Amino acid sequence: MAKTKIAAKKSSTPVKKKIKKIKTSSPPKKLAVSEKQPKSLSIFFLTEMWERYGFYALQGTMAFFLIQKFGFSDVEADIAIGTFLALIFISPILGGIIADRFLGFRHSIILGGILLFFSYALLAIAGNFFTVALLFGGVAAGTGLLKANVSSLLGQIYHAHDSRRDSGFTIFYVGINTGSLLAMGLSGYIVEYLSWGWNFSIAAMGMILSVASFVIGMKTFNIQDPHKIKTSLCKKGLAYLMTVVFIVICATLLRLEGVATWAFITAVVVSGLALIYAGIGETPKQKRRLMAFTLLAFLSCLFWAIFNQMFISFNLFIDRAVNPNIFGLHLPAPVFMAFEAVGVIVFGSLFSQLWIYLSKTRFHPSTPTKFSISFLLIGLALAFLLIGLSVTNPALPLSPFWILGFYLMIAFGELCISPIGFAMATRIATPRLAGMMMGIWLFTIGIGGKIAGYIATLAAIPNDIHDLPEIRMIYGHAFVKFFWIALAAFILALLFIPIIRYLISGRLSGLGTKNQKMMDC
Repeated sequence: MAKTKIAAKKSSTPVKKKIKKIKTSSPPKKLAVSEKQPKSLSIFFLTEMWERYGFYALQGTMAFFLIQKFGFSDVEADIAIGTFLALIFISPILGGIIADRFLGFRHSIILGGILLFFSYALLAIAGNFFTVALLFGGVAAGTGLLKANVSSLLGQIYHAHDSRRDSGFTIFYVGINTGSLLAMGLSGYIVEYLSWGWNFSIAAMGMILSVASFVIGMKTFNIQDPHKIKTSLCKKGLAYLMTVVFIVICATLLRLEGVATWAFITAVVVSGLALIYAGIGETPKQKRRLMAFTLLAFLSCLFWAIFNQMFISFNLFIDRAVNPNIFGLHLPAPVFMAFEAVGVIVFGSLFSQLWIYLSKTRFHPSTPTKFSISFLLIGLALAFLLIGLSVTNPALPLSPFWILGFYLMIAFGELCISPIGFAMATRIATPRLAGMMMGIWLFTIGIGGKIAGYIATLAAIPNDIHDLPEIRMIYGHAFVKFFWIALAAFILALLFIPIIRYLISGRLSGLGTKNQKMMDC
């Protein structure tokens, strides 16, 4: 870890040496915003960036992969992608448990990276869906081991009430979207002009860079794993066995939708019981904070149910009903998703600065307030898209510029919920629950992914329909329903604000108050 220089008016040499040994960083005074973040943040940025490249190279083209290569119908592809999204984000629970109980953060992250490398490399040559399902399971397991634990380890470099936490996680989130931007901007062209094999091979190469960045960075900045776990051959063997079993379960659920639905319901119940069990040994105040975290995390499912349509119904809509040319440049449908990532990257630092500025005023928005804003923004994005559909001749494809504005507003909504949720999970968790809390947060994104698969069927186009006006009508009706879901979630989030504040602080208050850091979850 980079050793933060701490300016102090009165400090002797011995005291300075003692401060340098502290592994968490405290905010320096009178420094520019760019200088406030610890240098080790760059390692987490790069590790997650390349991991996200592989994920989005797969996820951004998955609908077309299943429909074109394996002959799936829209409904079958929607459900399969929803199941895969759920598994991707449920897997961090396994990753958190393995890190907390068996291997620690460092070992778990490296294991996850290696597993992702082999999964992508083998996807490049897989020829049947049985093999593909197993490799999708490998991607889910590897993501769970790497993603949750990278985020949790990043949270350890900040103090519990460090005002830079939301800002740091927003910068980290820009790294995530840099990887997604590269994948979305390239994968569509790679598939169209080269092959599916090249798409997955490049994703595998990205994982080599991800693991190398992490290993070198841990050593360069002397980042210590906060988990002081005494590993043994038995613990390692059990962790590896759990990973293999999870991969087999994933492959089974991807092939058997009926079983997947019941497994999904069971996972929701088990996660709720796990949160209750986790709170048994906590103080009453911490129990209330865990309850507040749970309410917000599960409310976020509705945001992710709509957001993940980018990979399903929005993706197919663009391919079938949107003009793919901008100023003479042909854009494959997955490339349009890159504009959402551009929005996150370009405006991510501005949002980061905005949260820091507002934290010093009486208008500082709390975490539940930021969540409600995210629902409002995604609802406005859908309204914008529906306006575009209503003013365009039904016999003509929609202008791509409507999609650009649509994805930009979704990016704003994402910035108000995803990095804030990551920061919330690390702030709420006690050290012994750090991995689990991050796993629960990612699990709720998975719930949203599974719901996304179900509601995407509202926009499924039957195989015998090829008429553009009819295709546009089906999508338009589905998007209206998505809009009402976003509006209902926005109202619900507003109603939750005083409840969450009461659970955190023990008293009711408005949308934002000055110097109430505890209320920012």
